[in-house]
Amino acid sequence: MRRSDPHKRGTFTRFFWYRIYSGERLFGLKRHNNLHLYGRRNVWFLYPYKTVSQAHGKRDNDSKRIIGFWEFMDGDERYYPYFYEKYADAIRQVLWITKTIGEFEIAVVPKSSPDKENILEKVCSEITRSERFILGKALDGTDLIKRVKHMNPVHRGGSYSADEIARSLRITRPLKAKKVILIDDLVFSGRTDLACRKLLKDAGAEEIYTVCMYGHSRSLC
Repeated sequence: MRRSDPHKRGTFTRFFWYRIYSGERLFGLKRHNNLHLYGRRNVWFLYPYKTVSQAHGKRDNDSKRIIGFWEFMDGDERYYPYFYEKYADAIRQVLWITKTIGEFEIAVVPKSSPDKENILEKVCSEITRSERFILGKALDGTDLIKRVKHMNPVHRGGSYSADEIARSLRITRPLKAKKVILIDDLVFSGRTDLACRKLLKDAGAEEIYTVCMYGHSRSLC
């Protein structure tokens, strides 16, 4: 006998099957209602982008989170556990939604300057070392993409094509897996993400997903 469509059942039954299908009941996945698929190239972000100047002067939780995030990106360790959990959970959800199975590398989108420290490299290393994923195995890709030439970011007047940005980046070694998850702090114009994807595709990557904390409506993604 053919099972009826769960979406046509009662409210409680629909809710039960929704949790089963999403993996929340089976695997204990946390859900963030504000995790969105952004654009057409599988770029995921948790929050809409706002500048720090927009957040200053406000006392709501969203503004505090934005200010805290940029302080975290500057190396403020107080915020590390909070944003570590956000990235780890977002990666877990993307794996589940995209049905990514097997080994995958977690790589970091480089900062605008070769000499600038990127705290997301610490996040990446810690996730691959400490987290266990139901559908696959994470491999550390912090050393995969490196910046070799300084490029001014968009918010500081930089305006480059994706090809120009790609020439400022290097793939440092062969890929460990054909699937790559890029983590970034912000996707604003989307050109750096395009450049990283181009290099990864040329290196042999078959599936690429990007997880970032903030996304902007102007993005080319």
